[in-house]
Amino acid sequence: MKTTLYFLPTDGALDGTAAEQLLCRVSPARRCRIARLRRDTDRKNALLAALLVRAAACEALGLANTDLSFALADGKPYLCGTESFHFSLSHTEGAVCAAVCAAPCGADIERLRSAPRGVAKRFFSEAERRYAEVSDMHFFEIWTRKEAYFKRFGGSLADTLTAVDLLSPAAADESRVFDFGRHIAALSAENAADAEVRSLDLDAFVSHALAVLAPLD
Repeated sequence: MKTTLYFLPTDGALDGTAAEQLLCRVSPARRCRIARLRRDTDRKNALLAALLVRAAACEALGLANTDLSFALADGKPYLCGTESFHFSLSHTEGAVCAAVCAAPCGADIERLRSAPRGVAKRFFSEAERRYAEVSDMHFFEIWTRKEAYFKRFGGSLADTLTAVDLLSPAAADESRVFDFGRHIAALSAENAADAEVRSLDLDAFVSHALAVLAPLD
């Protein structure tokens, strides 16, 4: 299975009928978690992220939506019944991303904005701080790569942020950054350099999800 990073802008409108139909295509437990989110935008992003993984799993493994079952281990979701499909999800204002891989991976996405410089002083190495000071884009390149690394390996986020220098050659070999204009995403995986990137359209993805993902009880 080829390592793939999916990028889905979510600023577009999602009408009520489509939202209800899409909710039927994720598990009842996922519906409950989505319903507990306070903001409409968070509920939409969480739903689309779940659907993105389901669609990717069906395509990669040749399974039906009804065949998929997800669980948590150490706080990280995984697909039951296979060791050859790993994924990582992230969403931010206006976008969702998902990485899928045959081995553990991590993905993170952020909307570009004014960088919180205090974070760099606290968590970045000296080389990373110098790089991050160049621009907001540079800051979020480092930040998303650190978050993706943490999602891949787990452990303590604070320890990960301070212990790993993402500008070192060893770390750079398994890390990749993607510029999507108003958003920046990062992937951490063994073969990140060879990853495929799929930039999706919201309306087209909704139509695809409704067509290929069967409703669940």
